[in-house]
Amino acid sequence: MQLSDLQVLVVDDFADFRQAIRRMLEQLGVASIDQASDGEKAISLLQKKRYDLVLSDYNLGDNKDGQQILEEVRHKQLLPHNSIYLMVTAENTSEMVMGALEYQPDGYLTKPFSKDALHLRVTRSLKRKQVLCAIDQALDQQNYSKAIALCDELIASKPALAPMVHKTKGQVLYLLGEYQKAADLYQMVLQEKPLPWATLGLARSLFQLQQYEEAEKILRKTIAQYPRMVESYDWLGKIHMACENYEDAQKVFQSGIQISPKAILRQRMLAEAAERNEDWQVADRAWKRAVQLGVHSVHRSPDDYYRRAWVLVSRSQVEGGLNMVRGLADVPKLFRDLRKIYSGFHDIQAQAWLVEGLVEQELGNTDCSDFVRRAEQHLIHYEAELNPDLKASMVEAFRGLGFDDQADALLKKTQVA
Repeated sequence: MQLSDLQVLVVDDFADFRQAIRRMLEQLGVASIDQASDGEKAISLLQKKRYDLVLSDYNLGDNKDGQQILEEVRHKQLLPHNSIYLMVTAENTSEMVMGALEYQPDGYLTKPFSKDALHLRVTRSLKRKQVLCAIDQALDQQNYSKAIALCDELIASKPALAPMVHKTKGQVLYLLGEYQKAADLYQMVLQEKPLPWATLGLARSLFQLQQYEEAEKILRKTIAQYPRMVESYDWLGKIHMACENYEDAQKVFQSGIQISPKAILRQRMLAEAAERNEDWQVADRAWKRAVQLGVHSVHRSPDDYYRRAWVLVSRSQVEGGLNMVRGLADVPKLFRDLRKIYSGFHDIQAQAWLVEGLVEQELGNTDCSDFVRRAEQHLIHYEAELNPDLKASMVEAFRGLGFDDQADALLKKTQVA
């Protein structure tokens, strides 16, 4: 693909810098250039149009940042496999670099940069993508058997490209649940050269095969050799959780968070491990951080708010005194923030009022009828069929609050045609 054929999206909150990048791209022959001033606009454009190249600033003010855009792009598969995502930043902090690396951008550009630097980074990325073009097209079509066959053909015809192609093939095998085949592939690669991605791939595959002891050995060795490879900590922590070694799991997740604290999923894993250990202070801190990170994340969930509320209750009961007063003061604000974030979702609003009622009941409030009344008001406005799990939790909440009639009515509610 020539530069003149590229469909490009530039994301930056400063108009002057967007225009500067646009001028550079035009001088390089690019004709089709769209711009977005924030993360939400960028996601909206990515949902409507196919882009070959995205240049996104990391720091986009108080809204969704470049890492969270990339996180959502990967999660929702908004970019084809052969598109290029370059992170642009004036920062070079460890938190920024490690956070963005988790979602694997195709490269970085540090402000200020020249037209020549931009040209070099884009053309290098295009060359790498061109090698895997046919394989990427098969992956976009979710034709995984064809993708594997194309990988084998490319390895046979161009042995020098084997490491790069093996990496893609291993990812496809893992995606298909062919964990033993993936493990065999990674072991073959490692016999040739100790590549970090192959080591991690082998550990992940062995985890799925429930070969925890061998996977743990590999991950400990990987962490010793590559202490900044943060995903290794996640998988080692998952092994400890699977083996019910919750104290070790908590320590490992904390080590990973010290390296890369902006990953909401890692904060959740730490919070869950800390809850198992009844370490309410660490659990509270982790759930609080998950709530904060979730505001602009594709992984946002009301469950983060609920889990923190219950941890605050447990923490206040254990610590007592002034800490109890301070902790409980956070509970009403937590639910206010939740309702603000999910203001247009009557189902979540109803659930939030019920959970808050249960929390207040646990704290000694004997009259929770107002919480039930508010939940009922939102359910009246929600005409669709409730998610089965959500409905079950609401029925349980109504009963827990002593309102069996409301629970029975909700059970009988059917979808409006």
